[in-house]
Amino acid sequence: MLRMNRHRFVGRAYLGHRRLEPRELVPLYRQEPIDPADPRFYHVDSLFELPETSLYSGLVELARRAPGGPSKSYAQLFHELRDAIDWVHREGRMKRAVLASPERFLARDPELALALERFALGGRRLILITNSPWDYTEGVCSYLFDGLLPGLDSWRELFDLVVVDAAKPGFFRDGRPFVELDAAGQPTGEYRRPEWGGAYSGGSLTGLMELLACPGEQVLYIGDHIYGDIVTSKRRSTWRTALIVAELEDEIRLLAETRPELDKLSRLRHRLSVSGAEMDLLADAVTVLRRMERAGEEIAAELEREIRERHTRRRRRHQELLQETRTLAEATEKRFNPWWGSFFKQGESKTLFTAQLERFACLYTSHVRNFARYGSNHYFRVLEDPAQHDEET
Repeated sequence: MLRMNRHRFVGRAYLGHRRLEPRELVPLYRQEPIDPADPRFYHVDSLFELPETSLYSGLVELARRAPGGPSKSYAQLFHELRDAIDWVHREGRMKRAVLASPERFLARDPELALALERFALGGRRLILITNSPWDYTEGVCSYLFDGLLPGLDSWRELFDLVVVDAAKPGFFRDGRPFVELDAAGQPTGEYRRPEWGGAYSGGSLTGLMELLACPGEQVLYIGDHIYGDIVTSKRRSTWRTALIVAELEDEIRLLAETRPELDKLSRLRHRLSVSGAEMDLLADAVTVLRRMERAGEEIAAELEREIRERHTRRRRRHQELLQETRTLAEATEKRFNPWWGSFFKQGESKTLFTAQLERFACLYTSHVRNFARYGSNHYFRVLEDPAQHDEET
């Protein structure tokens, strides 16, 4: 299990439950550039994949500890687990369990419905596009919304158009027709573009934009999958995008709780940077002295001794600062997560996920209900967008 920073540099890795040492990462992942699109890598992009990830780590750990070594390769274990997970989704037992006891898995939230209602003010249209089938979508949305607010008798009143089985991200790339569904979710015909008020299966971005007949920048697309929702829609359209990041609330809370440690860590890193610069200057001076000695030039013994002693002291102090920084950083990271640290940071750098978030999501928040706190005409815009060289004020 790997985590890369924004530069695709593997900063942390686990084999089963064992964290790999930095010296082990060098020959494995730092001799050549890593292409995340390579088939040998599998992306964990959503909350749905966390149980699968945990299961796979456990299987690898069992295989790693097995007497005589693993009976199957790690690749075999991965593909068998993937097949099992896909079977669970196809067979439908998991969805049936959710629909049988929705209160165990879903939270009815009046603020979520209020946020959707506020979106619709001013004649705006609300569209639901989901990869789930009709029966599951109808069951989940009925439980979440029916009767939740005064006058909201049915979830269908919230949405001007419903698209199920959208097969995102294929929805944004492929040219599938919209299959119209009746009230029971049965197909009644195929169309290139949908019509307002209907429910459809499949479909495509092209057909939907024919119905919208407006510039893409007037569309706000909200999703919770960085690739399937945000990256693909941003690359294929001019829609505005908003990503739901459930981990954000915990991250903000932990940032506040660890603020003293983070401030101290920042000061230590600054001192480490200054110390490193001074050590480099002294190291260069020592190198020049050696060259002068080899060239037979005369050097004042007192000057040579002073430079060498200063370099030795600075190097020793630099190592002490480095160890103090590492110890504090490790302890602080464990406050966020004992295995991976901060969700958004890999050491001092942003994670690859965070880099994608900043590049492709116009907005991000922890929950759709947060939009209920803003007026329907609120315009989200960047007040300041400093570059790294801009002076802090």
